[in-house]
Amino acid sequence: MSVEGGNIRVIDTPFIDAVPAAPKISDLLIYRDSYLVDFMGKRISFSRKEFGLLCLLASRPERVFTREEIWKKVWALEIKEMKGRTIDVHIRLLRKKLSDEVIVTVKGVGYKLSSFRATT
Repeated sequence: MSVEGGNIRVIDTPFIDAVPAAPKISDLLIYRDSYLVDFMGKRISFSRKEFGLLCLLASRPERVFTREEIWKKVWALEIKEMKGRTIDVHIRLLRKKLSDEVIVTVKGVGYKLSSFRATT
């Protein structure tokens, strides 16, 4: 199944059922079955956790996800098991692979995927 909206399209497969298909955001195409992303015409591969984190953020652009929500949904572990800077490191890796402007930190709250429009 393919879900389209704006400039984002998520190719749906069952590996990450908990994350709904993503609505429009930037020039982003997510292939759930191959853990690949096309961003601004560039093919990018991600680790399993990076990809899960990106899918979660893309599921509701502009919605802020708390660190606790991210931990529970992407790592599927209890909050008491949360390890130090794990989420911060994965956010940094996503920013490095995509763009610093794509993922926004909301200080004291969490992270969100920005709906910015890139200029070329």
